[in-house]
Amino acid sequence: MNYCSLDRTGLNVSPICIGTMNLGKPVDETGATELVNHTLDNDNNFFDTTNVYEGYARTFGRGGVGAEFLSKALGNRRG
Repeated sequence: MNYCSLDRTGLNVSPICIGTMNLGKPVDETGATELVNHTLDNDNNFFDTTNVYEGYARTFGRGGVGAEFLSKALGNRRG
């Protein structure tokens, strides 16, 4: 995988960014873990998330479901 420099942050990220907006609904926690593992196993390390992503079942004020699922799925694979 050819990684790209993320401007002045010093981070090197994969050229493909995986969005987490669908985590929560339609993608449940098990599916999120499978998605994250597949992504990392294929040398991608760039995830788009925000504290308002919660899948298609949005209820204002809840938010963060995508970030929660991503955090759990990453577990000790953070690097």
